Amino acid sequence: MYEAFPAPEAHHLARRLEIYHTPGNSIWLNVAEIELIILSKQCLDRHIPTTEELHKELEACN
Repeated sequence: MYEAFPAPEAHHLARRLEIYHTPGNSIWLNVAEIELIILSKQCLDRHIPTTEELHKELEACN
């Protein structure tokens, strides 16, 4: 800002500036991956051969 505005104005603008972190797509992917890891350790500790069986196991886990 100091390159674009005079020092007093840049200082005033910088004090008013608020920066917010907005997560990108990869962060949400990490969250989903962590959820799947937790689910697999708590509920799915064996091979489940069919999707029907998987749905039953997930229902029982919740």
